[in-house]
Amino acid sequence: MKRSRVSRLIACFLANVMAIVVFSQTAVAEPNLPPEVSQLQGPSQGYVDDELAFSATAVDPEGGTVFVRFKTDYMSPFDSKPMSDISYWLGPESSGSIFEIVHCWSMPVVYRVSAQAKDSSGAESEWSEPVTVTITEIGAPLNLPPEAPQVKVRGPVQILVNQVLDFTAKVVDPEANQISVRFGWDNGQDSEFLTDWSEYQSSGSVFTVSHSWASSGTFTVQVQARDSLGDLSVWSSPVTIDVSDSIVSVGSDSETPRTFVLLQNYPNPFNPATEIAFGLSEDSHVTLAVFNSLGQQIAVLADERRGAGQHRATWDGTGFPNGVYFYRLSAKGFVETRKMLLLK
Repeated sequence: MKRSRVSRLIACFLANVMAIVVFSQTAVAEPNLPPEVSQLQGPSQGYVDDELAFSATAVDPEGGTVFVRFKTDYMSPFDSKPMSDISYWLGPESSGSIFEIVHCWSMPVVYRVSAQAKDSSGAESEWSEPVTVTITEIGAPLNLPPEAPQVKVRGPVQILVNQVLDFTAKVVDPEANQISVRFGWDNGQDSEFLTDWSEYQSSGSVFTVSHSWASSGTFTVQVQARDSLGDLSVWSSPVTIDVSDSIVSVGSDSETPRTFVLLQNYPNPFNPATEIAFGLSEDSHVTLAVFNSLGQQIAVLADERRGAGQHRATWDGTGFPNGVYFYRLSAKGFVETRKMLLLK
């Protein structure tokens, strides 16, 4: 009886130890991050029954295999509601691969094409921003509006109140007409937040405008184009800007933040280098390190005492594979980690 009781106690102890080990492994397991899919690349116009090629790049943060599928939205003249066609999944391919699909349409309709990625575990990305494709009858004059502008930001997308950013937009007109653009702050829905139309320039020109915000908040920037015939493009996909007042006024890098702050890297995604900005409210020892998706430290950008103020560091991803990386700032009890994407 004594031996049986001791055996039961030992078995119960071992079961509890195994449960603790399993719980510990579960507690520290990293969540499965969904893959990322790039903006779709492809033509913006074509004729009925033309074969048009579209491509997208998919990256898995854990470096696993990826799949991609394509979706087409359109309004049929025979239906009252928009229709959607979704392709089968292409893949598997290694992370960072380019997926391509060739498609033709039999009706002269405006289509919107987008892409979605998934990894080997089934985690799916959001659908990419759609590309608008106008299909015209063979032989008919295209007379198409300018393509939706591609907007870029010169500077970080997380900034300070009154910090000036430069926004650029490149616009192509399918018929090589001259083009003009206007920028809209806060989705361009209110004329109060629209710039005047620019002077006309040749198709393919890059337009630049500077802007700042006098209050904190989240704002969006969009661009619309028109050609010399008066045809308007659709609004570009919005660029989101986070404006913070956590630093006392704005100007030189010597001004002192009210608190410790780590900003989003710029550019992001990047290839091969990116800049990381952070602010210190007081002198302190600073550690700024970069980690891969497995949590392994791969670079130390700062490990020293820094003075109060704004600081910047650059990480060069040359020699590292595509994927998601993390950077962590530690300073006098302050610890913050952000995510960035290397996409070659």
